Amino acid sequence: MNVWQDADSDLANFVHVAVQWLLVKNAMKRILTIVLLLLILPLPTLAEAPDAVGGDLNGDGLVGAADAALVLRAADGLMTLDGARSVAADVTGSMSINDADAAAILLHATGRLSSFSDLAGKLSGALLGERYADRFSYQGTIMTGTGYRSDMVSVSQRVIRRDESVCYVMDIYVRDITSFRTAFSSGKYRGTRESVLDMAESNEAIIAINGDFYSYRGEGPVVRNGVWYKESVDERMDICVLYRDGRLVTFEKGATLEQIQAEGEAYQSWAFGPMLLDAQGRAMTEFHCNKTILTTNPRAAIGYYEPGHYCFVLVDGRQSKYSKGMTMQQLSQLFEDLGCTAAYNLDGGQTAVMASKQGLVNRPFDGGRTTSDIVYIGEPAESAEVVS
Repeated sequence: MNVWQDADSDLANFVHVAVQWLLVKNAMKRILTIVLLLLILPLPTLAEAPDAVGGDLNGDGLVGAADAALVLRAADGLMTLDGARSVAADVTGSMSINDADAAAILLHATGRLSSFSDLAGKLSGALLGERYADRFSYQGTIMTGTGYRSDMVSVSQRVIRRDESVCYVMDIYVRDITSFRTAFSSGKYRGTRESVLDMAESNEAIIAINGDFYSYRGEGPVVRNGVWYKESVDERMDICVLYRDGRLVTFEKGATLEQIQAEGEAYQSWAFGPMLLDAQGRAMTEFHCNKTILTTNPRAAIGYYEPGHYCFVLVDGRQSKYSKGMTMQQLSQLFEDLGCTAAYNLDGGQTAVMASKQGLVNRPFDGGRTTSDIVYIGEPAESAEVVS
């Protein structure tokens, strides 16, 4: 079993925490962030500073924590910047001064962003907008034991021991919805079944899990990478749809094709289930599925936070000395605790498999089994060949 190892440096962890505090709305945390930045680097007075350029608001020739503190104070209305410093502060080019500018300055100061021009075209119109800038890499793709970072995709792994089970949680951020993809076995609709690992390798997946075994279920809808293969809707089960705008919506059993299409342009769909969280993002105690799958089993599921932010969860099971597996209710509670707003169960049992560029991530029951499809994360479609 290949379990990714954590290789983040103390500096990277500090930057991540500092950037996240920059983005919170809690007033006390934001005040403490400003104080922290001021302690890191003394803040020269603006009156004595020469003209500011590109992130260097205080004119000391450096781009650092003091400049980030100035931006944050301006964003909070605690001070007013003159024209030149306003231009220097807007390093993201959004025509406004906000927390994302402070975050970008911190990334530049710590060497994680070579030039503010590297952000051009990656923030405006992207799924995540200016948020989570520290999650990505701007100096080439970085793949470590615990994840993957490029300028468009971020994947990081956590391994959780819970309910006598081993749970693999992949935290996923994508700036382009075409990074959230699916693939058919043998590269075609209703192709010969393959292993998750083989499909992941042939599609250059960053991380992949098994899908809903659509060819076994028979009913739809089946939408993959924006293409409709089956428009019939199995009204006996919950349906999950990922829309082109990044929203992931779960529909209770009985939903119609008209209801699904009314939500927007479907990009992916799955018909297995059940849905795992209610409309308020809370854990459920009753599920729309056969009672036989409610018991303790290996699990594969998708979680959703907001457009561009998702997670894959794989729970090993049926291995008493290693991992028991989860009941549907335990899996539902896990997604609530992760903070997801929606979640959906995929095929499980022996089919539950997760694979990365480094091979198998989990320890599938009895070695796993072949299936008809995978759900995976890759670079955006325009920059990577898609096998669908």
